[in-house]
Amino acid sequence: MTKLFTAAGHIAVFSPKGHPELAGRGIEYCWGTSKVKFRLVNNCDAKRLAGYTEFSLGAVTVKLARQHGRKSREYRRAYANPEDPQSKAAVEKLVKESKAHRNTFDQEVKYLRESLAAAEAETEVV
Repeated sequence: MTKLFTAAGHIAVFSPKGHPELAGRGIEYCWGTSKVKFRLVNNCDAKRLAGYTEFSLGAVTVKLARQHGRKSREYRRAYANPEDPQSKAAVEKLVKESKAHRNTFDQEVKYLRESLAAAEAETEVV
């Protein structure tokens, strides 16, 4: 796949497999935020499922997406420079927390809830 991109004059940097916290520009954190919101509003009414889904995806604002992108870049920097003590600590934390299938929602629930609550509090004040 990389050869196709370079042949077309593009640069492609792929995330390591099995590391959702490094994916894209924080897309896994955005999905996690929408899951948190969905689980808060869902009352298991099948007729309203589409509305709940749309509402929960709307919780991911541009500001939150940028914040999640920054967090994802922090992890990428940690993996890129494992000799740095802070980077090494971040990588070791990830390895210790997840020995099996990795899911950002399961690993970072506290971060996702806090960022969602902060974003909602900010929109209420404005």
